[in-house]
Amino acid sequence: LLCKENMGIVVAGFGLYASIMKGKWRLGALWFLMGSGMFVFTSFWLLPTIRGESLDAMSRYAWLGNTVPEMIATIFTQPEEIWEHLISTKRLLYLVQLAAPLGFLILLGLPETLIAIPFLMTNMMADHFCQPTIYCHYAAPIVPFVFMGLVFGLARLRIWLHDERSWQIALLLVLPLAMFNFWIENPFHETPLLPSAFNE
Repeated sequence: LLCKENMGIVVAGFGLYASIMKGKWRLGALWFLMGSGMFVFTSFWLLPTIRGESLDAMSRYAWLGNTVPEMIATIFTQPEEIWEHLISTKRLLYLVQLAAPLGFLILLGLPETLIAIPFLMTNMMADHFCQPTIYCHYAAPIVPFVFMGLVFGLARLRIWLHDERSWQIALLLVLPLAMFNFWIENPFHETPLLPSAFNE
């Protein structure tokens, strides 16, 4: 909560998971309220007060409206516009890049992966070149939940297939994908080895 103003969203996600998936309503409500409250406090009062102006991050969502109420209204009244924004080539590629290195097994661990959905949506909704990509620090809070999804996905796969070796085989199949993606997205390259259309 103290490392970045929007980390409260992730903490709130933990609260929702504890409430919905684990049935721990009181604990979940506590985490949700603490995370949401800290996010609102730091984003809309503390940092603007220190800066002497509102956060420039809000300008990344200006396409939704001029104020927060207008942005919320747009989300509910113009879903087709939101949908078109989310299915742009760059944003769909972002989702594939997060899931492909792990063989899309995170889909089997979706409840755990979805803890990061609020943070993922803030990146996907932003009209900013760096947020809906894996090449900037904005993806950092999402990555732990991607691996959590892999772990829980493999555990569920082992139960469904009734085979102790199944998760080991699945993990071995993931390794070539991970290595291929590392070659494509090699951090030691100055630019990723992607078609130019995807880099726009």
